[in-house]
Amino acid sequence: MRFAGALLLMAAGWAAGAALTGGLRRKCAVLRELTAVLFRMAEELDQRETPLPQIFLREAERAPLLSAALRLAARQTAAGRPAGQALAPLCTALSKDEGLPQAAEAMTELSALLGAYDAETQARACRAAGQSIEDLRREQDRVLAEKGRLYRALAFSAGAILALLAL
Repeated sequence: MRFAGALLLMAAGWAAGAALTGGLRRKCAVLRELTAVLFRMAEELDQRETPLPQIFLREAERAPLLSAALRLAARQTAAGRPAGQALAPLCTALSKDEGLPQAAEAMTELSALLGAYDAETQARACRAAGQSIEDLRREQDRVLAEKGRLYRALAFSAGAILALLAL
């Protein structure tokens, strides 16, 4: 019975390490989605000159982690609000909820250009923002790899120590 308890403590330590890396994984997933959204927006603007509300609505269906903010942006731009104001909730969510202030800053800069210039300029701005967010995603992937191993090892070690103490 003690041995089973010791194994459970070690498993709990491993699970705690996996949980600690969950936030890092989510950041990477959000950045991956945002990068894809921006590059698809650039293509839409370049090839079809699709209106922003339609682009935001279409992207909301493709990006589940960003869906609520993109749907809100679609409604607000369709109602005539400038893209800078319509994307403010997305920028706030990136900065505060997701802990990604650099991504929020890139989106804030982009939102000032959306809807204010010709489609080619907007597409170029989307690509530039997408590239900066892609760079940020690569950095977050590196952090996840480093800290993920560390968190799992520390949590597993703590579980093993508790298991030894229990025996």
